[in-house]
Amino acid sequence: MPEQVPPELRRERGERLRVLGDRLRLDWHRSRRGEEVEVLVEQSAGTSPARLSGFTADYLRVRSRGPAGLVGSAVKVLVTSAGIDGVEGETVGELPVLQHRRRDDSVGSGSRNRVRARLS
Repeated sequence: MPEQVPPELRRERGERLRVLGDRLRLDWHRSRRGEEVEVLVEQSAGTSPARLSGFTADYLRVRSRGPAGLVGSAVKVLVTSAGIDGVEGETVGELPVLQHRRRDDSVGSGSRNRVRARLS
């Protein structure tokens, strides 16, 4: 194609976009300091208290400390610090477990089962 952007200019623009993305991500993480967030704990490492890691509903990576048995549970974490790859905080409580139940839904052409989650 005759009107392509030169490779050096493409690299420069790409780098500027990466720097801007990193700055915006860090700003967003910092804006969450002092906030209590709900986290689904996905991993633990170390001994008690274990280093826990998980995500909020809006995909914020959160690290905190707590019992390793919290993996798979939802917890509340008070965000205390922020970095480029997520936030750190203190686990302040465990949330109620999501329970699933089935129910028949006869709307439409026939019955079908739906899984519905509700807080217990």
